[in-house]
Amino acid sequence: MTYLVGSRFSIINAAKKTAFEILARDVRSLLRNPIALLVVGALLVLPGLYAWYCIVANWDPYSHTGNVPVAIVNHDKGATSDLAGEINIGKQVVDKLRDNDNIRWQFYDDEQEALEDTALSICWATIVFPEDLSSRVVGIFEGSKDPPTINYYPNEKYNAVATKVTDSAAQTLVREINQEFSSTVNETLLEKAQGFADKAEQKAGDAGDTALGEIASAQEDLDRVIAALADAQGSIAGWRDAAAGAQGALSGVEEQLPVIRDALAAGSSDVTKLRKKTDEFSGVFAQSLIDSSASLASFASAASTNLGTASSDVSALSGSLNATIAQLEAIANSLFSSDATADIRNSIDSALDKLRNASSAIAEATEHASSTASRVSERADDISAKTGNASATFTNSVMPTLSSGAADLSSALAELSGAISQFEPQVVEVQDVLAQSDSALERASGSVDDAKTLLSEISTNLKGTATDLGTIGSALQIDKLAKLLDIDPGNLGTFISTPVHMTTEEIFPVSNYGTAVAPFYTNLALWVGCFILASLIKLEVGGRRFRRASDSQRYFGRWLLFVILSLIQSQVICGVDILLGIDCANPALFMLSGAFCSFAYMNLIFALVITFRNVGKALCILLLIMQVPGSSGMYPIEMMPAFFQGIHPLLPFTYGIDAMREALCGMNGLVYYNELGTLLVIAALGLVLGLGLRPLLVNLIHMFDS
Repeated sequence: MTYLVGSRFSIINAAKKTAFEILARDVRSLLRNPIALLVVGALLVLPGLYAWYCIVANWDPYSHTGNVPVAIVNHDKGATSDLAGEINIGKQVVDKLRDNDNIRWQFYDDEQEALEDTALSICWATIVFPEDLSSRVVGIFEGSKDPPTINYYPNEKYNAVATKVTDSAAQTLVREINQEFSSTVNETLLEKAQGFADKAEQKAGDAGDTALGEIASAQEDLDRVIAALADAQGSIAGWRDAAAGAQGALSGVEEQLPVIRDALAAGSSDVTKLRKKTDEFSGVFAQSLIDSSASLASFASAASTNLGTASSDVSALSGSLNATIAQLEAIANSLFSSDATADIRNSIDSALDKLRNASSAIAEATEHASSTASRVSERADDISAKTGNASATFTNSVMPTLSSGAADLSSALAELSGAISQFEPQVVEVQDVLAQSDSALERASGSVDDAKTLLSEISTNLKGTATDLGTIGSALQIDKLAKLLDIDPGNLGTFISTPVHMTTEEIFPVSNYGTAVAPFYTNLALWVGCFILASLIKLEVGGRRFRRASDSQRYFGRWLLFVILSLIQSQVICGVDILLGIDCANPALFMLSGAFCSFAYMNLIFALVITFRNVGKALCILLLIMQVPGSSGMYPIEMMPAFFQGIHPLLPFTYGIDAMREALCGMNGLVYYNELGTLLVIAALGLVLGLGLRPLLVNLIHMFDS
């Protein structure tokens, strides 16, 4: 085992020794041949000339736009507007362009001449201001829908970039016209606004005083309404107290009704007894006239007394009832006099009418009973005085009269009892009406209270409004407007036409265009330099000394020479880039990125050329062609067609250019080191191609060579 491991290391050391021996022989050959050394030196420098030449040529082209000729033809006749006054935009712009040296403006009176010079490339473009330019601009204030236009005639045949420059100049010119017009109009508007502000300031005080007076008047009206509602709430409280008193009185009447009914029942019983005694007396009149006369007198006296008592009770009840009716009528008049309570008032009036009828019936019955009792008493006295003649008189006259009187008295008592019976439910009905009235009055009191609360809030808000108006007046808003407008109209008009100015703060500053394109041209020079070396210097190792060397030994032996030459070439090219004055944030990292690029490119080119010979050279040229537009060297890859965006991540230039941009403009995280790592992966792919695929294609390549 030890022997095998030792043998393997011996083989590796021998391979290394052979590769370095090949390198040493090649270096000695170069040093011994001045012409060869001179040619190799030229090969190292020549590709850099292309990069340096292009960098210097593109150093700062946009600082020379003053040499770009653009023809101006002004036909504008001007216009007049009430708002803008007299205006001639064409003349104003031409006057400003005469002092503008960003473009070499050429002024023509003849449009045809200007177009001919543009066609001959004497001027790169022609811009014509038409006759109606100003009139169309101010026509917007008269409802015109035709936008103002200027005519732009670029000579796109002259140069692709020149057209972009003149396009930018034309757009700048249009922007200048818009700003000029906006400034003029805004200046005029401001002058009119200043006049308006003076008038507004004068009228603001009067308007504020008028508004405060109106609010104060409304406040007084609200205070009077709130006071009236407070009085109404007190009246409602009094009405509720009166209704409560009426309910108490009716309750007392209701309590007296049973007593009255008992008195009427007793009177009716006495009348019944009277009629019975009369009948008994009529049967025995002949035998005991004198005794009956005495008994009759006594009984008549008792009956008269009982009827008098009943009549007094009924009279008292009638008086109480009349007083209650009067009290209820007074309450109804005070509570239910409006249209809203018409239904309740009708119910109360109906109940009061029934009570009045009952009271009248009781009064009539009482009067009738009193009259009858008086007649009975008188008749009894007359009977006692005239006992002698009583038999005939009693039989023919007294008995019928007495019976009739007793019957009338009984009927009157029955009628009075019926009236009392009718009066009792009416009292209950009136009590219900009063209860409903009390509930309605309670709701009315709540509504009045809510109205007071709402009106109080409105009053508070009016006070706040008056305070706010006073605050607004004291804040001098009109004064602020007047002060705002009391500035120079010209300055403000210019400000309004261009209110926003852009401040540029560069994240990764680049002072010139040469620095921006240096990564692309440097990578292009490195690729071309590696390709020239691989094309002009022999790739295969010859000589009898190394005839027995393996393919990998011969590959690495010549590979070392090409890698060393490419690294020297990269340092020369990147070093001269820095000497030219490009902005370089980190020169050491820039030189290192150049070395990594040359190492990766040389590995890939060396492998392609040594493996595929002429076909490999063609592949190297094809890769170069694809990388020029597809590596985002001149234009952002997002602006390129989809095909180039697709191959962008596969191209070596992509990572070489990005690594150099990091070193030139400033580091951003680990981007720089990621790009270097990708370049090492590309170099490894070249080694795999040269050492792994080449032995398999030897016979095929010899066939193409032969």
